[in-house]
Amino acid sequence: MEIYSSDEAKININDNNLYISAHLVEDPDGKSKVFYRDVIESMNDVINWADISQSKPIAELSTKNGILHVSWKGFYDTKKKSYVWKTEPDFVVASDGRGDIKMKKCNFQ
Repeated sequence: MEIYSSDEAKININDNNLYISAHLVEDPDGKSKVFYRDVIESMNDVINWADISQSKPIAELSTKNGILHVSWKGFYDTKKKSYVWKTEPDFVVASDGRGDIKMKKCNFQ
């Protein structure tokens, strides 16, 4: 997850398969909701991107002791009226499907 400013991000959902842009909205409690904006790159033919909501959050972020906690919801399909791609992202698989995914900050130069 690459956060470029207080409200812009790019998220690598699946390596060599799915990369999206998103925007963040901070809640009064200090958590941020993440909203799907657009597909940057996709080899995914399972999701119909025209049906994915840009107004339902795909994740919620919070920080504690320098660690980013990600609660992934998935992409909200407006036709199916449910979230899809809830367990398939690489970071969800790597966390053994736990709801609270922990990420540490990496700086690349």
